[in-house]
Amino acid sequence: MSRTFLVVDRSAPIRMAVVAAIERREGSAARVFEAETVEDAMAKFLVRDPDVVFFGMPLAMDPARDIDVVRVMLDTAPTTKVVLLSVHGEEHPLVQQAFDVGAAALVRKPVRDAALEGALDQVAPVRHAFVGRIAPLVPA
Repeated sequence: MSRTFLVVDRSAPIRMAVVAAIERREGSAARVFEAETVEDAMAKFLVRDPDVVFFGMPLAMDPARDIDVVRVMLDTAPTTKVVLLSVHGEEHPLVQQAFDVGAAALVRKPVRDAALEGALDQVAPVRHAFVGRIAPLVPA
C-alpha cells in the first residue's frame, strides 16, 4: 500500500530535495504532491489526504497563520504526521508552537539527506513485505 505525501514550501529547490528523498525511500509507489502557498497546501491537503506533510516555515506572511494551518491539518486528520522544514531550531517560538499543536518532527534548512531520512524514519517507517519461506505445517 502506497503512502501519500504533501511537500509544502515556497522554495522549489527545497521541495525538490524533499521529493527526491521521499522517492528514494518509498520508490515509485509513493504519491507525492507539492504546494507553494498556504492556500494551495490546504486545498491539496483536503483533496489528497496525505499520510505525511512536510511543511516549510515560515510560509505565510503572518507566521501565526502557519500554526493555524498545522492545527487545522491535524484537527482534520489526526493520524497525519507533520514534519516542519525551518531555518529555526527547536528552541524558536514558532517551532515550539507548531510542536504544541502536534507537529511530529523538524528538519532544519538547508535540508540534508540524512536529516530527511531521519524524519522519514520517525514518521513513516519503512514497510517490509514478508519475503521468507513459509515452513510446511506437517513435516515431510
